Amino acid sequence: MTAEELIQETLDKLGLDIDKDLKTCIIEDMQEFAKFHIEAALKAASEDPKIIIVTPRKDKYEPWGISEVNKDAILNAYPLDNIK
Repeated sequence: MTAEELIQETLDKLGLDIDKDLKTCIIEDMQEFAKFHIEAALKAASEDPKIIIVTPRKDKYEPWGISEVNKDAILNAYPLDNIK
């Protein structure tokens, strides 16, 4: 859903019609707000990616092990409580 779609859906639910310039301003502010938090979330996730080293398995030749990104660490790197 885009910012414009969300605003229009909310206005429709409330039965409101607002000035086109005001609507554009609200949409642009919503987009800037989203960009700010997305950039902060990506920065937080990139600063401590939490690589997991899986040790070699005895039944399979993997002398160096396998490294995986800890997806939970990425998903939890930026708490949703930061969005207010």
